[in-house]
Amino acid sequence: MKILSFVGYHNSGKTTLIEEIIKSFENIYKIAYIKHDPKGHAIFDKENSDSARILSLNHQSAILSKDTFVLYQKPKTVDEAIAFFKDYDLIILEGFKYMAFPKVKVGDIKEPLENVVYEYDGDKEALKRFVETYVSGF
Repeated sequence: MKILSFVGYHNSGKTTLIEEIIKSFENIYKIAYIKHDPKGHAIFDKENSDSARILSLNHQSAILSKDTFVLYQKPKTVDEAIAFFKDYDLIILEGFKYMAFPKVKVGDIKEPLENVVYEYDGDKEALKRFVETYVSGF
């Protein structure tokens, strides 16, 4: 399992690049995605709905609909989230800029970052080649 964290400021193009990587390798590698949401903007259910009320009581719940399976869990560490995807070839993180994960730097980031393994310069094909080498080891 390899981990790559795409880091950059808001609207730097991180999500667009991640989409490109997932589309390019989805038939080759088993890829997981974990987004950092430090401000808690992600909303998965309506306040006071039946499922939201149960989730507030239960540590782990799921909703299964026609085309979707959503697993709800109480807040955990990023390491626990990564362990959930331990059988995947690549775990793509979006954010987590101050953690020690290998990073793809997107855009001009002013503060110093540790463990930057690739600086994206606008060349998507070069980024894809890097990811292929990074994941395959060749």
